Amino acid sequence: MVEQIIKEKDQISNNVVKKDQKIDPVSVKKLNVKSSKNQSFKLVSPIPQPVPPKPKNNWNTSYLKPNAKFTGFQESGFSRYEVNVKLTEVNMEDSFISGFLTIYNLTDSNPTITTFFKGEIIGKHHSFITENPQWESNIRNDIQHWARFPSWRDLNINMNNDLSNNNYYNNSLSQTYIFMRWKELFLYPDATVKGIKGASFAGFYYICFNQSTGSFEGIYYHKYTDKFQQLNLSFIPDSGTRSIYQYA
Repeated sequence: MVEQIIKEKDQISNNVVKKDQKIDPVSVKKLNVKSSKNQSFKLVSPIPQPVPPKPKNNWNTSYLKPNAKFTGFQESGFSRYEVNVKLTEVNMEDSFISGFLTIYNLTDSNPTITTFFKGEIIGKHHSFITENPQWESNIRNDIQHWARFPSWRDLNINMNNDLSNNNYYNNSLSQTYIFMRWKELFLYPDATVKGIKGASFAGFYYICFNQSTGSFEGIYYHKYTDKFQQLNLSFIPDSGTRSIYQYA
């Protein structure tokens, strides 16, 4: 009988938290322990630390890639024409892009017209000032067309001192909006045809690309055609491959 009492006493002693006993709060989620005076206390795990915010998006667009297709329309006055674009080469590092542009029902004699274009991506290699004299533009004309894009106006670009824009040019690809110029070079598939009555591809497009939505906005310029013809294109899902295309 005495031995049984001693064992029960030892068992109770082992289950009681002593005054100087240390308890690891990390390894113990929740613990209720009764003392010899039938008082209880509670231990809980530390309060979780807040998750740090994610860094801002340094864009690496998934829309600009070879074989990517876009569809939309071009407006000239009160007329609207269906337009499709297929990219063939995209090189963001060298600020270069190319592809085919097809416009439908622009003329009665040619219901489908396809041209091949090459483009300059504004950034480290190309500025907002059109430098190619064959494109027949100037700073005043550039400002008039770029300013049609609200996202360009927000940049506060100084066209009279282009060196002051170097910070933008060096970081242009990390912006939501990327700007370009597209120049149609020849008709496809017959590059020997120099022109089509009622249609012109002698000018070029000022382009604004939204990296978030994969959409293009464009303004066509040629001194002998209607001013400010608008181009609007949206990405066709599941089209395109890798980001650099090489001709065979």
